[in-house]
Amino acid sequence: MSGCIHTITNFIKSVMILWPKFPDALVHRIFFVMQAYLTNGWRLSFTHAGAIMNFWEGMSLILPIFLQFMADTFLGNLVVASVSTLFSFTGIGMVALSVPRILDNHGGRCPSLEAESCVNHTQVALFFTGMVLIAIGRAGISFSLDALHDEQNADSNCCKTCFTTCLNCAVRTDKYCIHLVGSLLIFICIRKWKLLFGIPAVYSAYMGISFLCGTCCYIRSKPKGSPIATACRVIYAAATSNNKSQQRPDGRKPSFAIGRFPRCLNRVLATEGESADNVRRFEQQRVETAGFIVRMVPISMTFLVCGMVSSIGNTYFVEQANHMNRKVGSWNVPLLALQLPVIFFKFFHDMWLSLFFKCSKNKLSFAITGIASAMFYSVVCCITAAGMEMKRLKVIRKYGLLDKPDDEVIPMHAAWLLLQFFLLAGLDSFLRTSILEFYKGCAPEHLQIRLRDENGNDGRALGRYLDVAVDFVSGLGFLWSVLSVYIVGKLSNWFKYTLNRSRLDRYYWLLAGLSAVNLLVFTVVASVYKRKENTNRNRG
Repeated sequence: MSGCIHTITNFIKSVMILWPKFPDALVHRIFFVMQAYLTNGWRLSFTHAGAIMNFWEGMSLILPIFLQFMADTFLGNLVVASVSTLFSFTGIGMVALSVPRILDNHGGRCPSLEAESCVNHTQVALFFTGMVLIAIGRAGISFSLDALHDEQNADSNCCKTCFTTCLNCAVRTDKYCIHLVGSLLIFICIRKWKLLFGIPAVYSAYMGISFLCGTCCYIRSKPKGSPIATACRVIYAAATSNNKSQQRPDGRKPSFAIGRFPRCLNRVLATEGESADNVRRFEQQRVETAGFIVRMVPISMTFLVCGMVSSIGNTYFVEQANHMNRKVGSWNVPLLALQLPVIFFKFFHDMWLSLFFKCSKNKLSFAITGIASAMFYSVVCCITAAGMEMKRLKVIRKYGLLDKPDDEVIPMHAAWLLLQFFLLAGLDSFLRTSILEFYKGCAPEHLQIRLRDENGNDGRALGRYLDVAVDFVSGLGFLWSVLSVYIVGKLSNWFKYTLNRSRLDRYYWLLAGLSAVNLLVFTVVASVYKRKENTNRNRG
């Protein structure tokens, strides 16, 4: 009886630990229309609003790898999860308070009550502070809650395993259930910005405070060390070592050595003295892990262009749809409702792609094909977006809307944009899943053994590092997008204050050409990687 009560208690704690994931997913869906909020509510230029959103998205994807390093080295998952949850609901609360006409009496009043776009210095400070806090909170929540959940269930029995399995199934589907039920059914008819941000702020605060109230009951495990820190020490030791002969002080070669790039890491093995076999094998595994990280850097650079293309989905695509006809019968479909087809598109790609990966025998080859397919999706997506933008500009000129305010509805239905959203969803699904499988296929044997143990905490912890590595690469692509728009804006006159006077189609053509070149470069680089991996396995 006591064991059953203990199991139920742990299950309740596990549910409470994962609570902040649900408002975090909801807030991320609400931010789909943030581009429109900044251009309609704050009257920013569409490039300025896009730069803010892409920089925020990029930083929220880059930060997880650093926060996970701090959690595994210094702070622990409980501290990172608690701080991230606090930052998350505090940040969305600040963003809700920054909506125009909420704090007009503080920091300077709007000159006109009708000027919804009027924001004062207090609201600007609240908005940007809130966005920073949300980025940090989202980055920490992305991995720390799952890690903390594993720590609480480290001593699982059969009954607890059953509970945990059911809970994990629910958590895996939350990204679709919450997106659909929350943001598309509850918020689809909300048209006031203060409600669109205020309701998620209250919900996030409730779930976050509920999680923080239970922190005294959670098991706090000590940091076990980060493989990133170990790899950095190995790389530093190899870089500062003067031993170029890769031999031990007694003149013999090391018992273990890396037979592929980067061979310079063998200097670390060469400087190690003779010791027990298990110690030498541990040193070999450290060097192999460092070598794996170094080897993945060159080919990961080819993924940045895909991140640049992904960044236009929640910014320029939304801005295009913002001023187009969205009526279905007599109902003017809210902009947020565009996520309904987008989520279905992504679910469609994820579903059959995961099925193919489970059925494939050579996952490395299939992963390379999947990445190439994602890059092909990016080329076709940019070409389609350029064609739709040219069609939109032609309609604007035909009806004489070029000099009219951007608030004028363009007589072109937003359904024309669904194809480019479909292609972008395919890009995101193919890229993330395929990169994960590619990293797993190129990992050293001792890491692959750990990754195969999906039910073990060690395997899931290593899998989370691969997840944040993929996020890191994608985040760099978002930041490169901000830089590319800035450079193009300086070198050309494609970007004006309003979208109607800009030539966004030319920027799409530029991205299409860049994606095509990137696809060719990846094909060459991937063939080299594949050949070296096959050669190394044959030797093994």
